[in-house]
Amino acid sequence: MKYFHRITKQKTASVLSATVSLFLISVTVAYAGPGDNVIPNPLPRIASLPCLIKAILGVVVKVGMPVIAVLFVWTGFKFLSAQGDEKKLTEAKSSFLWTVVGAAVLLGSWALASAIASTISAIGGAQGQTSC
Repeated sequence: MKYFHRITKQKTASVLSATVSLFLISVTVAYAGPGDNVIPNPLPRIASLPCLIKAILGVVVKVGMPVIAVLFVWTGFKFLSAQGDEKKLTEAKSSFLWTVVGAAVLLGSWALASAIASTISAIGGAQGQTSC
């Protein structure tokens, strides 16, 4: 019974601290003046959400491509070290399949994000927005 009492105290303390934190945040937001509600853009070269997504995926692709290359080399090593063993060959084939799927997902996400960003930029370009 002491265990349940201790858990109840911990839950009560967690709820109380969360409530106080939310109250303090809401008071801070409520007292913001009319000129204080503008947040400057911390990324000056990225002006829109599609450009941000394209930039993030660009970093993911730059990191992911060397990883994919290493995985292809590792899969080739698995094929060579299998030496005819059916179990190891099945594992190497599975590894190769999932490496190809991962590479396709990585490059497909980049292509899709680029297509969406260019489409949105083309639609917004007529309204004076700049492209990425």
